Amino acid sequence: MVELPLSVVRFQDLNFELRQTTIAIITIITIVAIVTIVAIIAIVAIVAIIAIIAIITIVAIIAIVAIVAIIAIIAIITIVAIIAIVAIVAIATIAVAHSTCFLAFL
Repeated sequence: MVELPLSVVRFQDLNFELRQTTIAIITIITIVAIVTIVAIIAIVAIVAIIAIIAIITIVAIIAIVAIVAIIAIIAIITIVAIIAIVAIVAIATIAVAHSTCFLAFL
């Protein structure tokens, strides 16, 4: 069996340690990259959820405004109908009074 000089043995030890250190650094960089990607995906998902909630809120506000507008239109139509009924009753009252006066005049 051949004995290796001490400098060769030390170089082999250093080479092994360098390989182990390189593997450790690559592993750490990979873990950091994966965590970063997961964090970015989570942030994008949160922003998407906030955007969906905002869209739903805007649609709900538009729906509420539409309902209020419909109620206002119904109220206006009701007021116009009441005014028309009052006008018809007034015209009928005037017609009856006119007829009564005309008959009284005869």
